[in-house]
Amino acid sequence: MFDKLRDVLLASGNASSLEPVASRFVDDSRAQTNTNWQVTLLGSYASLLTRNGKPDQARPFAEEATKLCQAQPPVKGDLWTASIALGALADSLERLGETNQLEANALQLLNATRAQTSDTPAFARLLAEVTAIFRLHNKPSQARPLAEEAMAIFRRYPDRFEPWLQGLVFDNLIAILQAQGSQAELESLSREQTAFQKKHTTEKEPVTTEQKSAER
Repeated sequence: MFDKLRDVLLASGNASSLEPVASRFVDDSRAQTNTNWQVTLLGSYASLLTRNGKPDQARPFAEEATKLCQAQPPVKGDLWTASIALGALADSLERLGETNQLEANALQLLNATRAQTSDTPAFARLLAEVTAIFRLHNKPSQARPLAEEAMAIFRRYPDRFEPWLQGLVFDNLIAILQAQGSQAELESLSREQTAFQKKHTTEKEPVTTEQKSAER
């Protein structure tokens, strides 16, 4: 219900009127035991406030969502909630210039989640999102091991990665290697990405009538 209402109001450009509605949803969720639902609502509300130019008001809700995930790490099938919490926190703290606080919270969330599951595309997504925070803060040395861990997961399960996530994993590591001037590794990784994309593009190409005739 909340998602549908949010989409309608955002599409109409009436985002501010959604704030009191979202606030009530957040208050109601605190009386429930569904942590995933709480994190989703808290993160959505925080992102809404930041979008409306209120990152200082968004911050406590984003921090609450993050702390919930840290205290009760999402299990394998629910890792997307950690991404919601991190995204909301990043939105607000980046606007407020609290980059050190963001980095510390991102690592705490990542480590708490790692205790539940650390070998899935969903965890690689969280790794990539934390990597991007350090990379965009011009800290390639801190970002690189996270990017390499995400890449290792991708290499084990390449067919389970959505194209956008595959692109994010590659782009993070490529940008880090460029920043560090690791030319040989960069060229090798670029060749790997090109070969992977070519392989999957070829696999998905439909067979034409001419090709079918030639095969007969």
